[in-house]
Amino acid sequence: MSQDKSIFKPDAALTNEQQAIRQGWRYRTILATKGNQSMMGALVIAVCGKRPSNGPRIMDSGKIDIEGNVTCTFQTRDGTIHENFRWCSVEELTDEFSRLADRLKLPDHERVEMFGEVRRWISKDERAETTLHFTQGRYS
Repeated sequence: MSQDKSIFKPDAALTNEQQAIRQGWRYRTILATKGNQSMMGALVIAVCGKRPSNGPRIMDSGKIDIEGNVTCTFQTRDGTIHENFRWCSVEELTDEFSRLADRLKLPDHERVEMFGEVRRWISKDERAETTLHFTQGRYS
């Protein structure tokens, strides 16, 4: 089975497309967080729309519960799957990605793109549902 070794090529041996990928925020954030070798790396990989074959990994999109906790289905390194795994609070999620963007010195347009991906990764926000249908003192 042949494996793509382009990740191991020196920069000079990379194609223009491969160099562009390495310069983008996705590659740099995954590299900085050590991929799925760290909890933050597993989160970054999921936000980027990838799912590694081995744990730790996030198995689905994120959800925000009524208390403001970010939850997901999470698989540990040993293969145990935890449904509704509390990852962190919304504030902690925002703070972690802000610190990561600061550490990588991402320009504004890449920060906007990264936080857009984080928002798209969240598939359901139960906080919004509880206030969305409440109008004039009753649920509609």
